[in-house]
Amino acid sequence: MSGPRRREAAGFTLLEVMCAFAILAIVSAFMVVLWTQSLDKAGTAIDRREMREIADSFFSRVLYEDTEHRDGDSGTMDIAYGQWADLPQARRDRYRDYRYVLEKRLVTAAGTSSTDSDAEPLFDSSRDGTDERGTTSTTGGTTSEEGDAAGGTNLWRVTLKIFRLDDPQGEENPLITLQTYRRPADTGANRAATR
Repeated sequence: MSGPRRREAAGFTLLEVMCAFAILAIVSAFMVVLWTQSLDKAGTAIDRREMREIADSFFSRVLYEDTEHRDGDSGTMDIAYGQWADLPQARRDRYRDYRYVLEKRLVTAAGTSSTDSDAEPLFDSSRDGTDERGTTSTTGGTTSEEGDAAGGTNLWRVTLKIFRLDDPQGEENPLITLQTYRRPADTGANRAATR
């Protein structure tokens, strides 16, 4: 038997087998990394979806049912939502890493308010008396909580921001922001709670 035929019958060399295993190990490592990243992203997406549903429920509660939350209130969602929804402790602990901040501000929706009012303009005025939309604003007039014809209509701007406690950007990067405007007459008991 000649030399080349003997080599073909012997099969793969040790170097070829080692190269094949090295390639398999590298591909497997990339697959594990991609698998863990996809699981992390899926978990984050599920958490965001659930937190959005919880934020909607909590925001509706603050707007329509609740009189205990005031401007500037903050806390963690495991207490704010978990206790209210009567969740078991294991499910409640999942929301411990989320913090909420509630803001209630009286703003003027049309016209301007006097300097002694607590309301701030809904659209900021520039130096030449023209607001963001190009409408010239007038000065003077008095406002009450409900506003008047000369000064405009006052609204409550209610904002709920939710943050992750482990986010390095903190309050500069809210995970969820919900905002609505309510007439003072529509807020009922909330009108007294925001004072």
